[in-house]
Amino acid sequence: MFQLTITALAAIHVLLLVYHVAILVKVIPYDSVWGGRLKNDQEMRKHQGFAIIATTAFMLLVLFKAGWVELPVPPEVFPGVFWFMAVLYLLNGLGNISSKSKLERYFFAPLALVMGALALVLALS
Repeated sequence: MFQLTITALAAIHVLLLVYHVAILVKVIPYDSVWGGRLKNDQEMRKHQGFAIIATTAFMLLVLFKAGWVELPVPPEVFPGVFWFMAVLYLLNGLGNISSKSKLERYFFAPLALVMGALALVLALS
């Protein structure tokens, strides 16, 4: 179960990074993210930059937990980090449910809830 959780969460983060970069370089329109509320390119760059940094950081933490990368972080902090990730993804899923974007409501809301559940598994392991 642990290995499947790690692999699933790492793969989802990689796909999310690709998605956020595609939005940043305008391959995908930015009206499909941030609740469909972004008004201009400057807002999109700021929000996508944050999303890319956060997604990368979370992915590195998952890879560290798996033993696939080394980070200068004491292992004792990881239960709290994964609890934080679980809560954040669950709240994100709830927020996506109220999005103006159908893609966020019907695809990313369930995905965020699954990611929250996977992070919870890591928090408890």
